[in-house]
Amino acid sequence: METQAIGNRPKKAFDANPEKNRYREVYCIDATRVILTWPAGAGFGDYIHANWVDGVDRKKKFICTQAPNDKTVGDFWRMIWQEKCRSIVMLCNIMECGKPKCEQYWPVTRDKPMKLLCGLTVKFVSIDAIETGVQMTKILLINSKGAQHMVEHFHWTDWPDRGVPNSSTLAVFRVLRRV
Repeated sequence: METQAIGNRPKKAFDANPEKNRYREVYCIDATRVILTWPAGAGFGDYIHANWVDGVDRKKKFICTQAPNDKTVGDFWRMIWQEKCRSIVMLCNIMECGKPKCEQYWPVTRDKPMKLLCGLTVKFVSIDAIETGVQMTKILLINSKGAQHMVEHFHWTDWPDRGVPNSSTLAVFRVLRRV
């Protein structure tokens, strides 16, 4: 896959939504951003800091997004529901080196489902350690009409901040094969 410099590519939605951007220096480019349309006409806004990435075999193969902050947890789950994402790969922890890195945006016990303003309920189903340092949580989304969507959340608990793990290179490929 080829990387491209951002250069002068438009980022108007990014600039218009500073409270929804975790980092000011990591841009969300207008041409490839995920535009939220669900639920229709609900007034939630269409911005989330997330971009489509083309694969070798097809356009819009996967989405890269920042970890949700306290203002974007609902938007994150709206995107997962809207795009029917089957897998989430998380490469940070909630806290790293004493600093918050993201919100606890998924439920971790059955007795505490998340009920969102958009009408989604996010429920914990199960958790398994699938590799050293990788947990896979099954999450069930249910909309206000009872429709359901299952998601697998892969949490890489030992991925270093601003780096790559040195001991789990093969684990990366094993997990990605499941995704």
